[in-house]
Amino acid sequence: VGAAAAATAAAGPGGNVLNSTLERCAASLAAERSRSSPGSGALDAVERVVDKLIRNPNDETVKVLMPGVIGKVTDGSGLEFLRAIGYKPGKKPFFVYGRHDPAIVWMAKASLEKARTGFEYQMAAALDASEATAHQDASVAVAAMRQKAAVPEPTGTSLKTRIVFHLPKGGPGGGAMRIERHFAPDDALADVVHFLGTLPNHQSQESTQWELVEDTKAPPFWWCHGWKLSDITMRPPRELTREDATMTLQGLELWPSAQISLQPTGAAGGGGGGGPASAAVAAGTSRSRSKSPPAPVGGGQYLGGRPKPSELLASSMKSREREQSKHALKGATAHTRYNVKGSGTNQAQAQAHSSASAGVSSASASSGTSASDVQELVSMGFGETAVRAALQRAGGRKERAVEILLGGS
Repeated sequence: VGAAAAATAAAGPGGNVLNSTLERCAASLAAERSRSSPGSGALDAVERVVDKLIRNPNDETVKVLMPGVIGKVTDGSGLEFLRAIGYKPGKKPFFVYGRHDPAIVWMAKASLEKARTGFEYQMAAALDASEATAHQDASVAVAAMRQKAAVPEPTGTSLKTRIVFHLPKGGPGGGAMRIERHFAPDDALADVVHFLGTLPNHQSQESTQWELVEDTKAPPFWWCHGWKLSDITMRPPRELTREDATMTLQGLELWPSAQISLQPTGAAGGGGGGGPASAAVAAGTSRSRSKSPPAPVGGGQYLGGRPKPSELLASSMKSREREQSKHALKGATAHTRYNVKGSGTNQAQAQAHSSASAGVSSASASSGTSASDVQELVSMGFGETAVRAALQRAGGRKERAVEILLGGS
């Protein structure tokens, strides 16, 4: 009966024009879904209205409509479709159904069914189904991952590395936040990712791109392809990828401390813009960026070869010597130029400098530490108070002080 009525209406005066209008609008609604725009659900909404009119023209739920998503279609074809089947604008924002015409309603139904068979709509439907499956699979993956606890934090006098995470959400008002956590130097980057995946939902960056990696020589581990991890301890930021997952934090030079930024894939990460990430970069240390050989995930041993305190001191000393050479050269040049003009003021400045140096030396002597040792260890990234306490505890021995600062007994 419906098909016959639609055919009769199409054959009548203006029937072809009305049918063309309905098909054009229906095709536009289908295309809107493929674009994932605000009006992407308009086709389904219109079809629900038409189905109700076919079943019961006096259905109160469709006598007066508030267009909602139907009115959000980009080119206005949603509202045009409603007008074509008998709706007229009422008091804003409502549309009121007029005289019922079964032939027109069935014609509208046929137009919607035709639009659903189009390539664009079929592709959009397939993508929606795929996305729904991906979300479901991701939920299962995250649940499985969270069943395994994150690696424990080192306690007591165990060696540790301090990682500061910069997350895009979880802070006040849902904004960015910082989380600090300690790991063992021989924990792998995969352990860090696992920890981030176990954070509460309001802090972690949700993603459907989780993978259980089992095709490596290391034990199976989880990796999130929807995240961009960057070491922002110093400039320029360094991206941490899946290829780094089985390397130890020590091997990746994320020790004895590091700053890591997490951003969803495609977002501007790595501390390149403003905010806490940039502040972390500005306060970064001067560690070398040379890539260490891969160190496998270990069971409590430093397979990557942990540098000795003496090596850290030697590296720092070389850096200081270079800086001192530069300053000495500049100072000598300035001194030569100054002596051309006279030595009276220069001598006064030298005496003032000598007095200041004597004051620093006496302060250092009273605390049992060397000012140069304090300055050297502070330049390595340790706090001055902790440095002085460590030197005093170590009897002024720098190497022993470094061991104490790094968490040794």
